Amino acid sequence: MIIFFLKKGAGNTLFPLLQTNQNPHLKYKAYDYSSHAIKLIQTNSSAVSVNATASVWDLTSPTLPPSLLPNSADILLLVFVLSALNPSEWNQALTNIHRVLKKGGKVCIRDYGRYDLAQLRFREKRWLGDNFYVRGDKTRVYFFDLGVFLSFLIFNFLDIDCSTL
Repeated sequence: MIIFFLKKGAGNTLFPLLQTNQNPHLKYKAYDYSSHAIKLIQTNSSAVSVNATASVWDLTSPTLPPSLLPNSADILLLVFVLSALNPSEWNQALTNIHRVLKKGGKVCIRDYGRYDLAQLRFREKRWLGDNFYVRGDKTRVYFFDLGVFLSFLIFNFLDIDCSTL
């Protein structure tokens, strides 16, 4: 089984899983657009000693990296990933997710929701668009409405089962 992490970050989701994993056949592949984040993962001793790899890749790229084959992921974890994208980039990101996921595979998403306290704290000068803001560190964040997001999935990817949300 292969778990893919398509995320922005330095392994905060990956490392706890590596530390508690008891299955020596389980493989982890982490991807991030930040080379700095990938270096943090690659130099961590718990990631080096197990079946874990990390590579730079932008989820919104029209091409998959050589190490990421179509239909190869059993599980995809996206933790605060989609909210960091411009809504105009969602279609390509979801197309890539759909391309790498095995039939019957699972996608686990944790992200910001509409009217989250973080959204309510943003000032007007941080507003980029409808529910889309820029943080002080220049990263972006979108706050999802679950109904709108599900409609987008169903309209663009009809063979995705959204019943377990």
